[in-house]
Parts: sequence; structure tokens; C-alpha cells
Amino acid sequence: MVIMIVIVAIDFLLKLAGTEDTLKIDVDFDHEFRVTGMANSVLGFFLLPPGYGSLKFLLLNHSVVGNVNSRLPAAIASVFNFCLFLAGFPLINYLPRFFLAGLFIYAALAFVVENLVDSYQFLTKKEYAVVWLLVILHFFMPLVLEIGVGLLLASGVFVIQYATRCPIKIYMSGADYRAVTRTLRDTQKLAQLGNKMLTIVRLQGYIFFGTASQVLQALEPLFHHKSSGRSELVHHLVLDFEEVTGVDTSSHAVFNKLSRQAKRHNLVILWTGLNYRRYQRLKQAQVLTSAVTFPDLDSA
Repeated sequence: MVIMIVIVAIDFLLKLAGTEDTLKIDVDFDHEFRVTGMANSVLGFFLLPPGYGSLKFLLLNHSVVGNVNSRLPAAIASVFNFCLFLAGFPLINYLPRFFLAGLFIYAALAFVVENLVDSYQFLTKKEYAVVWLLVILHFFMPLVLEIGVGLLLASGVFVIQYATRCPIKIYMSGADYRAVTRTLRDTQKLAQLGNKMLTIVRLQGYIFFGTASQVLQALEPLFHHKSSGRSELVHHLVLDFEEVTGVDTSSHAVFNKLSRQAKRHNLVILWTGLNYRRYQRLKQAQVLTSAVTFPDLDSA
């Protein structure tokens, strides 16, 4: 029971992250967990099975309704389920078997293709091998033992690939950077041209969901100052990847959220130091759809 609760919580967390990334909205994870928990508490009181949002159905509702604020899909689903509840389970016996089989395939096939086929473009070779190994092990060992093996493998990959140091090596203004790299005479000229309009963040190590979240948290004061009018001079944010050893796919959602917040606060992000492979991966994840890139920090 405990393992099932953990699995459901992790799956719900991943679906929320996928919803946030796909629909380009900011989701309050704590609020969603509280609301879902209260709803499941009510369902448990009536001896009903728990439930939570599914990404593909959320996308389907969004494509039909056309916005993220309408409650019409939830109302229709509630009425339909209530009618089934009043009619009783024998109503399912009148539905064609091919219809029920089609619903089952629709619910499962997209998940299988996304995680076993399409994930090859986003996962590293080690991560992709672990996914397939766990699928194979599922046929030969119990679920509890498989979860333990998966945790060990994931921990091993984590130790090998992920750096433990802070992802931010340097956080400074454009004027400070010019003062370090240019002569005093050039610095004075460049300062007059408005280098204080530039904020530079030089990243380092291996960037994954946790370290990318640290970068986002470090930039929260800048966004707060922009919204309050205390940093109106800052118009450009430079993210330098020159000393980054790798970028995990789990960080793409965080960088997408960072881009949305920067756009909301009228900040232009300049991406520097990206090699070809890293650039292509971020572009496939739609992080660099309308981004400005430079080969190095000096070019920016």
C-alpha cells in the first residue's frame, strides 16, 4: 500500500510537470496536491477509488475548449460519471467490446510509445537503458523488488552523471563583467552605453531538475524587482553554458518556465556557450523556439 501511494504521488507529480510544460502555464504544485488529496479523501469516505488528472485528457480538453480556465470539461465528466453511478455497472455490459478495447488501447498506447520509443531523443544512453531494463525485469520479478532495483540503478546513474556543486559559478551585472575583461577606459565607455541593463549567470557542472530549480530560485529576486519596478534598467539576462558538462532532460521544463517568467517581466534571455548537441536538445524541447544564442559570453 505504501509503495502504491509513492508511485501514484510520483506519477501525479510528473503529470503536473508535463501539463505545465506542454500548456505553457505555471502550475502551483502544492495547491494541486492539496485539492487532489481532499477530493480523494471524500472519495475514500464513499469507498470509491482515488483519482488524479491525466495529461492526455487534459490536452484533449484543452484542444476542444481552447483555454485553460474553463470548467466545462470537468462539469461534463462529472455529469457523465454520475449518470453511470446511478445506472450501475451492468450498463457497461451493453457497450461493444471493441469500444472498451479501443478505450484501453487509447489510454495505454500513448504512454508506452512516449516512454519506450520517443524518450530515446531526450534521455541519455544510460537512462534509456535503465528504462528498458526495468520493462524487461517486470516480467521476471515482483513489483516491490523491481522498484528496489530501479532505485538502485537510478541512484547509480545519478552518482555518475550529476554534479553536486552549485550550478551557478558567477552571478553579476554586465558592468561588473566588463570591468573584469576590459581596460578601465573601455569599461567607462561601455558603462555609459548601459551595461547595467545586463545580468549574467554563468552555470557550471551537470544541470538537472534540482540544479535548474536552484537557478530559477536564484533569479526570483530579479523577477520580483522587475515586477515591483526596482530593476527597470535590466532588460537582458545572459545564461552562459560554457562550463556546463551536461544538461539532463528533466531540466527542460524548468528552463521553459524560466523563459516564460522572463518574457512576462520583459527580459530577453541570451543563451551562450551551447555546443551543437546541447543546442539541438534544448531546441527539440522547445526551450529555444524564439531564443537569442551566441557562441560565447564575449559575443553576447
